[in-house]
Amino acid sequence: MTNVTVCDGCQNEITINLQEYEHPAHKFKGYVVETYFKCPHCQKKYIAFVLDKQARKMQKEIRQYHQQIIKRDYSGLTEEEYKAKIDEQYAVMEGMKQKLNVRIDELKAQVTELYKGEGGYE
Repeated sequence: MTNVTVCDGCQNEITINLQEYEHPAHKFKGYVVETYFKCPHCQKKYIAFVLDKQARKMQKEIRQYHQQIIKRDYSGLTEEEYKAKIDEQYAVMEGMKQKLNVRIDELKAQVTELYKGEGGYE
């Protein structure tokens, strides 16, 4: 499956080709990796997400929590109890994902601000 979108800048159809850029450690507190794609026509840059150590740790915790949900023994629960337990656990996981998304948005804003006016950043 090919991911295709239309560029906001030049209105050309583009194929999304994700690339990574490791930002210099002296510009951020630690290892920050930006995942992005660019329009090949006008060079407008689209940041998909930015991760640092904290965000990667949060991702790992979400994966581990999800695995716990899957592997947990639910025998002995009624169907109603099972559904309530699953709903409760997925609500916790959604809260974890929201916190991760806030962190990613903060990092995207930092990257955009730091490089404003450079290389297609807006």
